[in-house]
Amino acid sequence: MYTHVGVNISDKQNEQLKKALAAGEHLSLHLSHADLVGNDIIGVTQSQLSRLKKGHETGKGCNYKK
Repeated sequence: MYTHVGVNISDKQNEQLKKALAAGEHLSLHLSHADLVGNDIIGVTQSQLSRLKKGHETGKGCNYKK
């Protein structure tokens, strides 16, 4: 089950994400603290959501792995 969250990803990260999804490959994106809130919607699992929340609460960024 995926939860939709708003983050801020660059155009380059967006292209990397699209390519990885189309090819069925794994991808890791680094999101800074400022990037953890934004208008770009991504689907995350519960464990990914927990990491995003922890990164936001501690004032640090985190890695999004798909």
